[in-house]
Amino acid sequence: MKGGQRYEEQAGVLLARAQGAGVAASRDGRVGRPVGSAFRARRPLRYDPTLPLSSRAPVCSKGVDEWRYREQYELEDWHWWFRARRRVIWALLGRAGIVAAPRILDAGCGTGRNLVEFGGLGRAEGVDVSPQAVEYCRQRGLTGVQEAPLERLPFEDGRFNLVLATDVIEHLDDDRTALTELRRAAAPGAHLILTVPAYSWLWSQHDVSLHHHRRYTARRLQARMTGTGWEPVVQSYFYSALLPVVVAARTARKLRPPQHPYSDLTLAPAAVNRLLELPARRGAAHQARRTPARRCVGGDGVHGSVMDGSVALSIVVPAYNEALRLPSALERMRFHFNSLGEEYEVIVVDDGSDDGTAERVELVAQNWSELSIIRLLVNAGKGAAVREGMLRARGRERAFTDADLSTPLEELARLRARLGGDCHAAIASRGLPDSTIELRQPRARQFAGQTYNRLVRLLVLPGIRDTQCGLKVFTDTAAVTCFTPLRTMRFGFDAEVLARMRRQGWSIAEVPVHWRHAEASRVSAGRDAPRMLLDLLRLRFGLFETEATGSEPALERAQSVSER
Repeated sequence: MKGGQRYEEQAGVLLARAQGAGVAASRDGRVGRPVGSAFRARRPLRYDPTLPLSSRAPVCSKGVDEWRYREQYELEDWHWWFRARRRVIWALLGRAGIVAAPRILDAGCGTGRNLVEFGGLGRAEGVDVSPQAVEYCRQRGLTGVQEAPLERLPFEDGRFNLVLATDVIEHLDDDRTALTELRRAAAPGAHLILTVPAYSWLWSQHDVSLHHHRRYTARRLQARMTGTGWEPVVQSYFYSALLPVVVAARTARKLRPPQHPYSDLTLAPAAVNRLLELPARRGAAHQARRTPARRCVGGDGVHGSVMDGSVALSIVVPAYNEALRLPSALERMRFHFNSLGEEYEVIVVDDGSDDGTAERVELVAQNWSELSIIRLLVNAGKGAAVREGMLRARGRERAFTDADLSTPLEELARLRARLGGDCHAAIASRGLPDSTIELRQPRARQFAGQTYNRLVRLLVLPGIRDTQCGLKVFTDTAAVTCFTPLRTMRFGFDAEVLARMRRQGWSIAEVPVHWRHAEASRVSAGRDAPRMLLDLLRLRFGLFETEATGSEPALERAQSVSER
């Protein structure tokens, strides 16, 4: 929560990391509900905007808690506020760098909707002080929920890798005790995602009806975290665009109090509900694009859990709506890499596909132990997908290739042979005299690609003929060093990675290859070309670096050493 934003938003979010030694990550790399998980969620109730909510008792009655949980249960699937909050949490999870298949605790889980949403990341459990909340969780098909207060959790020390506490601690008399208890149950290096209501001057009957004890500011929340064992990594506000609407609504209710002072969580008509969700979608996208959260680093400055080196080669395959051609490509990969006689892994990163790509990969993975899948819940871009795979990989050498295999897998051996000494990256190139193009791109597309490569040579990478060919291999050191601070999340990311290689003083081997154009490219000249050009200008003039650090100089156009 930055000081300049303090009066722009009405909800606060915090990503914190447990202080202490880091935890070694699980290495299967798969995101999905594990076999034997206690969570087999039922399909959510279908929303019908013509149906009224169940009748409620006044907030002063003995049934206040039952009313509150019923309202939550009926609204969480569809109300814009809950949907937007889940988007913000997904964005923070993407930045946190959590371990694969984490043990998850939803503290104060309420009626269990967050467990349905995030439980598929690993093995999840929930706890809530209310027996009514536990019963609603069971109605969702969630059996791993216990009734207990946050101040006395029924779990052993260091059990969880990820803790969610969404709009919980404001209900407690002693929030510091609860935060300390959450830290006790969290493993060293675990992450906490915390959301709270913001600004005491927004206090209203809504807070009274929900039994809030307080609202927070950035400074107050940070003070409450001090001494509890959590180190804040990211603090921010969200729902800023809706603050004027909230202020107007709260003021109107103070002037004309409602007959029954319920909470603000009434369900608007479907079109209005979707409209109100849009500002939070934008806020979540902004969180996802910001500098990644700090990772646990060793004495050499490299993330310990990503310098595993337990396999010789990792292959990362970014995939967006590749359900048709990816299965056959994976079969070709399995045949090729099995014939090499070395330890390897193939990691498919599903970049928010909506055509069943992930399900097709999971079917192949059932009979191929070296294959795993990472799911990005939104389409973050090719650069984001490759970055995620490179930082999750275990290989001493880490390559990425397009799903269409335009550059044959057999060419990878020639690239790997060039690694060694000061050469930490080898890239396939269509622009060298010895390259063989079996089927060329359409003329307009070929002209656009050549123009872009000329601009790359002019502005950032002199001497590199082709930065966009879809097969590259890096040493593990180079992959972690250059992909961790990556800022370009879409198709222009290759230039930034290679520029960072140059800045480290490492050479880049550009290798001539056989190449064949494949149809169904995901690059759009109208949509992506202007963005790639803008990213290139930002890279040249150092805007990425000033955004990330505020002080580092621009990436220099270091002259090429012998790279071919």
